[in-house]
Amino acid sequence: MRKRTTAYVLACLIVSVAAGHNIPTVRSQSSSSPVSVGRIVATTVDDMDIFDPTPPADIKVSLLQVRRAVDAWDLISKASAENKPPKAGFDYVLALIKLEYNARGGTPRGKAYELNADEFTAASPEGNWYDTPSIVLPKPTLKTKLISGESSEGWAAFLVPREDKNPRLFFRRGNVWFQLYNSSQ
Repeated sequence: MRKRTTAYVLACLIVSVAAGHNIPTVRSQSSSSPVSVGRIVATTVDDMDIFDPTPPADIKVSLLQVRRAVDAWDLISKASAENKPPKAGFDYVLALIKLEYNARGGTPRGKAYELNADEFTAASPEGNWYDTPSIVLPKPTLKTKLISGESSEGWAAFLVPREDKNPRLFFRRGNVWFQLYNSSQ
């Protein structure tokens, strides 16, 4: 029986790879091994409301793109004339994030996943948190409420010290770390 199960799982993996599917894995629950840009991570999040017995939800999250310094400022300055350049010694870093929400059985019909701005935070490799600037973000922006089966893609902005070449992005509710830099940098 065990050989049959192992063979079935192996066959499913081979078919998924052959079909070009990116097999999601959670392999980064520490800042020392962040997930690279473009990878999809499957994780589970809790509603975090002690008065709401809704079951945990399945989330797929990926960091699609990172822009820094001049590239980030170009998009930010075009988003609004009210946006100001970063303070001295800092760079803006933009992260294009995609999040997909899938409710589990037992979740009330129409129950929305409420995405809060502080669920994504930039940090140093050592875990020091960075500021999130108050700016008008470029379009698209992440939706704040998702119904099961929906996904959203949008920009988030961070202020990172210029000398930090390898900042991290932390998705708090999913406990997942991403590289907030392009590997080719």
